[in-house]
Amino acid sequence: MSQSRTSLRPPLRRGLLAGAVVFLSLIGTGTATALWSTQVSLDTFTADAATVGVSQSVGGGLDHAYTASTLAAAQAVVVTNTGNREAAYSVAVSATSASDLRQHVTARLAVVANAAACTPSTTLVSPVTGTLNSAVTLSSAPAALAAGSSVTVCVQTVMATVATHGGKALTGSIVSSTVASVQSGWNDTTSAATFQQNVSAPSPFSETGARYSISNRDLCVGRQWNDAILVYNFSCGHAQLTEWLIHPLAGGLYRIELAWNLPNQPDQFWASTSSNGDVVHAVDNPGPAQSWEISQRPDGTYRIKSPQYNACAAVSNAWHSQASSWKIQLTACNDADVKQGFAIAIVADPTPPIEILQCTGNGTNYIDFSWTPLAGYQHVTVYKVYVNDIFAMDHLNGHWTHAQFYTGSGHLNPAVYGTGLLPIRVEQSVHGGIWTEAANGFVRITPAGSGYNLGCS
Repeated sequence: MSQSRTSLRPPLRRGLLAGAVVFLSLIGTGTATALWSTQVSLDTFTADAATVGVSQSVGGGLDHAYTASTLAAAQAVVVTNTGNREAAYSVAVSATSASDLRQHVTARLAVVANAAACTPSTTLVSPVTGTLNSAVTLSSAPAALAAGSSVTVCVQTVMATVATHGGKALTGSIVSSTVASVQSGWNDTTSAATFQQNVSAPSPFSETGARYSISNRDLCVGRQWNDAILVYNFSCGHAQLTEWLIHPLAGGLYRIELAWNLPNQPDQFWASTSSNGDVVHAVDNPGPAQSWEISQRPDGTYRIKSPQYNACAAVSNAWHSQASSWKIQLTACNDADVKQGFAIAIVADPTPPIEILQCTGNGTNYIDFSWTPLAGYQHVTVYKVYVNDIFAMDHLNGHWTHAQFYTGSGHLNPAVYGTGLLPIRVEQSVHGGIWTEAANGFVRITPAGSGYNLGCS
C-alpha cells in the first residue's frame, strides 16, 4: 500500500521594476529637498516554487492473529520525501479497539537498512517503544531526509501472552509525515494505512495430549486396517482405531492424528484428497491437505472443514465393503446436513493433579524420587527433571517413573545447583505435546568435607 501527497508552497517572485522613485528628505533648518530618479530598471528574477511532500509504502505484515506461538508481527514502512527540499520525517502507529487489547500490544519502531531486515524476530536497535493505548511515534532529526530520498522504518507489534485475551481485536493505523520548516504550512502527512489484529479464540481442544473420539450419531470415525480410507460405523470403544489427537496450528487450524499407546506411534493424520474425495489417514506431512478448520455448528456439533478444498467432512453414501462401513468424504458444507455434524469428546486426559514426589535415600550419596506412571500413556510420555529450576535429567521411560541421583557420579553438583533445601520438579510431555508439571518436591544438598550429601527434605 502506498500513499503520497505533495503540497505547493507559495513562490517568491520579483518582476521588472519599470520605474523607481527615490525620495530623500533632509531635515534641516525648516527646508526639505526631494530628489527624483526615473526609469531605473532591474533584471527580471523568478524563484522556483518550493514543495513539501511525503509518501509511504506499507505491506500487510501487521495483519495478524496472535496465538501462544505467534506473539509478534512486523512490517517495513518505506517513507519517501517527495518534496524538493530536505525534511524531518516521522512514523506514527496507533490503534482503536472495542476491547482493551490495544493496552496489551506493544509497538516497537526503529530505522533498518532495508525491508528484509524487518521481521518479527529482528532485534531492533534503540527502538521507540510503547503500547498501542496511545500513538507510538518515531521522529527524526531536522532535515534528516534529503529531497527524493527514502528511509525504511521497521514496525513490530508484540504481545507478552494471549492468556485471557481470546477473541479480542483491534484496528491499527500507520501515518508518515515530513516537516521541512518550523514555519506553518511546511509539512505534509500521508493518509493512514490500516491493519487488523486479533487474538485467536482459545482452542477448545487440549494441547497436552488428550485423546478424543470423533463420532456422528453415536458411531465413531475410525481407521480401518485394509487401506487408508477413514470410515464410519465403529464402536467408540476401540482405543487403537477410534482415538485421535487434535493439534492446534497457527491461524485457528488443526491437525488430527491417530493416537496409540504403543512404542511405535503410527504418525497417521487426517488428510484430504480432492473436493469430493475420500478423507484418508496419511503419514506425517504438514501442509494444506492435513490442515483442518474445526468449528461449532448451530446445533452444537462440529464441522470439520478442509480450507484447501472449501469442503466439509461428512459420512458419505459410499460403502466400504471390506470394512463394512460408510466412507468419510468431502462435500459442500451444509450446517443442516446431520452427516456433517460430529461430536468430539475427550476419552483420555493426561493431566492429573500435580503430585508430591516420593523421596527415599541413604542420606549421603544416593537419593531416589518417584511419581505415579500416567496410565494409558506410558509408551508416549517423556519427562524432564529440574532442580532449583536447572535442568537435571531427561527421563524417556513412561513406565519406570523414578529419578535417581548419585554423588559418586557427580549428580546434583553444588557448584551447579547450589546448596540447602532446593525445589525439584518433574515435567511431562504426552504424544509430543506441550510440557506440563507432573510432580514436585525438595532435595537437600549439603557440603560434606570435600564432597556433598543428598537428602530428602
